[in-house]
Amino acid sequence: NYFEDGFRVYERGIALLEPAFVTHLWLNYARDLVTRFSNTKKERIRDFFERCLTKIEAAPFERKAPGHVQPEHAALLFLEYASFEEKHIIRR
Repeated sequence: NYFEDGFRVYERGIALLEPAFVTHLWLNYARDLVTRFSNTKKERIRDFFERCLTKIEAAPFERKAPGHVQPEHAALLFLEYASFEEKHIIRR
């Protein structure tokens, strides 16, 4: 239950911060989700990454909405997602 409260704080912070600051919050949120739920809620983690990756800004020079990720930081999120898939989903 405390974990869910912590994840709600991440959600509020992401909704309020400008893109220049939000990437680190997305990354920490992703790492905490994977650490906590990688063995039990894989679909929740996948849904999180899908939602996160839809927040990547397509046009870097337009006014950016809070919660969006700058394109130059998107690679970090893709790598985090790929790492999760490799370690916890792909069967060897």
